[in-house]
Amino acid sequence: MVNTQASYTIGQVVPYHKPRGVVSDIPCAPRWNALRVPPGQEAAKTAMLRSAGVFAMFPKEERTRFKNGKKIVTEHATVTQLIYARFTHEPQWDVMKDRRIITGVICHNARPVNIHPDIIRQVQGLPTEAERIAEAKRQMQEALYRVEPGDKAEILEGPLAGLVVEISAVQGKRIWWMPVGGGIKGEASHGSLRRVEP
Repeated sequence: MVNTQASYTIGQVVPYHKPRGVVSDIPCAPRWNALRVPPGQEAAKTAMLRSAGVFAMFPKEERTRFKNGKKIVTEHATVTQLIYARFTHEPQWDVMKDRRIITGVICHNARPVNIHPDIIRQVQGLPTEAERIAEAKRQMQEALYRVEPGDKAEILEGPLAGLVVEISAVQGKRIWWMPVGGGIKGEASHGSLRRVEP
């Protein structure tokens, strides 16, 4: 005869076994991985990962079509069967596979490949870190070369290089100046003078 009664007694603390999630409780350095998904399910699987607390994305483009005279805009993956996820906790690949979120992970020598954030930014159509720094430097330089009437500026080239002048007029790319304290007047092109902070 089989005993069908529970083996717990009233008042006994029953251990709770937390179900495993797509990521563990172990933090890791933020990293990007490329994940394989079923064809045509890039958006759905990305949403599943996001609902589990993992930032995920896939490269997409908008396509426009007309049906019965109405404009319909839809998003389509530019690379099929592939999504990118950013993990801040150790991923549990087996859980993701069991829940049919992913079909696999892009690996090299049986280890998931970590993708550099600059590559992800390029996939998203955004500038890389180096490009952002270069653009910020360019804007700073441009701000230094942008002068207005009344500004003091330094001549950068020619026999008067190093002379500090006062800007008297700006028209398009032409700049008219006169030395601080008076004297001869001159004309220069945009970029040949650098604003001097007072």
